[in-house]
Amino acid sequence: MRKGSAPLVAAALVAALSGCGGGSANEVRTSAGKTDAPGGERLSQPVSRSPVPGATRPARDEDISLRAFAQSPVGVIDEDHANGYVVRLEVHNASADPITLERVWVHASIYQNGLLVHGCDEGALELVTASLLELQPGQGYAINHVLPCALSESGRYDLVSVVVVGMPPGAEGLEQTLRFSQSVATPLVVDADLPAFSAERDEAEETAAR
Repeated sequence: MRKGSAPLVAAALVAALSGCGGGSANEVRTSAGKTDAPGGERLSQPVSRSPVPGATRPARDEDISLRAFAQSPVGVIDEDHANGYVVRLEVHNASADPITLERVWVHASIYQNGLLVHGCDEGALELVTASLLELQPGQGYAINHVLPCALSESGRYDLVSVVVVGMPPGAEGLEQTLRFSQSVATPLVVDADLPAFSAERDEAEETAAR
């Protein structure tokens, strides 16, 4: 999905900004207090438009296209395995110009029927890359982040990922600027009749199937 519904996007952004805080580079914390190192990687795609001659410019909201991918349906996800459930975000340069992203932050939360699931909001923006990121037209940057909470009941959920470009408010010793943010909602179906989610088991099954 390109973007989530307006109420989810607004709610996710308000939740993210209300708990802004510094995080370690390349770290995403879950609500259980665990840490995972998602990192990021450049993605290259065929370029259908020629860049406009001139210097690389700062990105604008309309330059960015978001996509998100996550495994679904899955069995229940307990607290011990929430960090093994990975959401892959792809931030693409949809413009005809080379662009720069000053700083990239990410925030994840879970909604059901338009309501935030209790305990499924990290409460803070987490820094993904502190360095200046440059993307050519059509090029992308992949960010992996983990589930912000356990999901022990069957149902259809919306996993909302907020990507923020620029510094969030309250960043100590740094210019307090927030250029723009975007959200993408990924459907996640949890089915208690399926085996409980385990990244190690899924990886072993994939290996055996090859």
